[in-house]
Formats: sequence, C-alpha cells, structure tokens
Amino acid sequence: MCGFPLASRSILLKRRLASSCWPPIVKCFMQIEKWASFLVALAAVAGAAGVTEAAYAAHGSANPLLQTSSHFLLLHAAAVIAVTGFAQSFQPASRFLLLTGSLLLLGTLLFCGDLSVRAFTSTRLFPMAAPLGGTTMIAGWLGTAIAALFQLRKSRTSHV
Repeated sequence: MCGFPLASRSILLKRRLASSCWPPIVKCFMQIEKWASFLVALAAVAGAAGVTEAAYAAHGSANPLLQTSSHFLLLHAAAVIAVTGFAQSFQPASRFLLLTGSLLLLGTLLFCGDLSVRAFTSTRLFPMAAPLGGTTMIAGWLGTAIAALFQLRKSRTSHV
C-alpha cells in the first residue's frame, strides 16, 4: 500500500472497512466522523443526566453523592464535546483525541454510575467502579494534554 498515492490509499481503506466483517460498532470507531458523532451524542445524554440528577438533588434528595455525580456529568459532558471538536481540527492526533474523549466519557459513566447507584440503592455498581472510573478520567485528561502538546510542537516545527 505504500506505493499508492494518498487518495488511492484512502479509497482502499474505505473499501476494506466497508467489505470487512467487523461488527457495526467497530466500524463506527474506525471512521473518525462517526466516532466523533457517537461521542457527542453520548456526552449530550450524560449532560442531560447531569441536569436531571442536579434537579433531583436540589428538590428531592439532599444526598451529596448525587450532587457530586451531577457536577461530574455536566463538566465532563462539556469536556468530551470540546475534545471531540478539537479532534476534528487536529488531523494527525484526531484518533488519539477521540480515544481520550472516550476515556473521559467511560470514566465519567463508571464514576457517576457508581455514585448514583450508591445514592439510590445504598449498594455499589460493582467493586472498585468509582476508583476505576476516576483513574480512567485521569488517563483521559492526561491523554488530552499529551495530544494538545503534540499538536503545539507540530505547529511550532511547521512554522519554523
């Protein structure tokens, strides 16, 4: 494939993806635009869940776990949407940024899911769900920083 022009490689890759027997969700993550759209949709649902939890925490329950969960859902939903937007403009690092956005969202869902389940049922989602979610969020944030610094370094060298 190295001998083909870039346009031909892109067409071959699209044909290979279309003709392969990958499950639909895997195909979605192989195509940057679909992956980004999927992330934004999930982040929007997480943001809506955050607003719902905040309203319930303010009017129905004073449980601090719900307040914490709603804050994390709202903050990280906006962050995932922003990271996804940056991924669209950082071409060499776009897949890496989408991966970091996915880590942020997965970590948020694990962390907030555990807090919410504990607030409503006094049980855990599963053992170590919140710490695993928190660690995943940290990895997502650090990965986003690395991608941004990579892009900064790339833009400096291209202007020199």
